[in-house]
Amino acid sequence: MTVRALRAEVEKKNQKSTSILPDRVERVTIARRGNMEIRLATTPSDIHASQALRYRVFYEEMSAKADKDARKSKLDRDVFDDICEHLLVIDHSCSNQDVGGKGSDPAVIGTYRLLPQNL
Repeated sequence: MTVRALRAEVEKKNQKSTSILPDRVERVTIARRGNMEIRLATTPSDIHASQALRYRVFYEEMSAKADKDARKSKLDRDVFDDICEHLLVIDHSCSNQDVGGKGSDPAVIGTYRLLPQNL
């Protein structure tokens, strides 16, 4: 499948649903060692923390060029966010605010998007 065809499929799915996440999902830890935890995002705030981290890494640290919306929101988001699973690496010894983000939740220090195979 070409990138153009994949984008069209994603756009079609996005028109049918505003979010892939239900309001409340049980958080399941994939792995935990000490203060570090790996799990999938289960809430809109998890997705937001992932997008904020991607923005900080891509645009602030690596000097990518953000568009107007990204600069205003300080989020890296695109059509794939609604269909991908978001893998999070969380450090429970500090908060998002401690690592340049917002909020007092444990810090999301790593993220990766997993594209479902059925696309």
